[in-house]
Amino acid sequence: MPFSYLTKSAEEELRRLTQDDGLCEDMRRVHAAKVTTGDAYLQFVIGFHEFLSHRPRPFRAIQDRDMRL
Repeated sequence: MPFSYLTKSAEEELRRLTQDDGLCEDMRRVHAAKVTTGDAYLQFVIGFHEFLSHRPRPFRAIQDRDMRL
């Protein structure tokens, strides 16, 4: 199984998405643009997250006196 780290439903969704003509065309456009700048890559990632309806988590300050890594 090539996607052994995914749940069964996530794997099925991924396989359905690979058959979507719109998504395939978008990926072709991204590949054709040969994005090499950080700004262009960030714009793509932000747009992709918006496409997936990704809601960022609210900021939560770390409250620890001893903040060693």
